[in-house]
Parts: sequence; structure tokens; C-alpha cells
Amino acid sequence: MKRSSPTNLGKESSKLLEEIEELEREIEDIKKRIPPHSVRYEIIQLLEQKEQELERKKTLLTQERRPD
Repeated sequence: MKRSSPTNLGKESSKLLEEIEELEREIEDIKKRIPPHSVRYEIIQLLEQKEQELERKKTLLTQERRPD
């Protein structure tokens, strides 16, 4: 696996943090749009995809911050 230099690591971490924050906002927006009854499958599927992507990015961020 390719390791980043300390400078790039900071930039990559910042980018991941921004992406994580955006995903969290998107997830909250999706949750607000879910009606209490008759939830469409597409909305649930979209929510699950965003939550999986969020977890993946959080894992990447954790791995980048880990020392060798």
C-alpha cells in the first residue's frame, strides 16, 4: 500500500474530513425526507449507501492517522 508523505497526509485527511461532514449532512437530509409511513425503497437504499460510504471514509481516515 502506498504511504503518503506527512504533507500529503494532512491534505488527504482534510479532504476525507470534508467528505465525511458532507456525507453526514446528506444522511441527515435523507432521514428528514423519510415519511413516517409508506417509505420508498429507493430512499432506504440511498440512505444505506450513504451510511456505508461514510463508514468506509471514517475507516480510511483512521488508517491514515495510524503511525507505521
